Amino acid sequence: MMINNDYFTYIDIDECSTGEHRCDMLAMCVNTDGGYTCNCNPGYSGDGVAGLGSCIGTEQLLTTSYSRILHVFAIYYHRYQRV
Repeated sequence: MMINNDYFTYIDIDECSTGEHRCDMLAMCVNTDGGYTCNCNPGYSGDGVAGLGSCIGTEQLLTTSYSRILHVFAIYYHRYQRV
């Protein structure tokens, strides 16, 4: 957003069309008044902002969650096996 020459009004800059956004490659940039938001594409989940794992595929997310559950189960299984 920029201040207009009359110093009373603002000019909205469309960061999405100018490329001045930080949305992930798997996200869609949506211009808002004074900024923008990033929304992950269908089939992906996350905050949409570029970075490590910002838009994760639903299948990848399920696999990751399942792996974490198995890992936690394995830890507790081995912990209680020793008792």
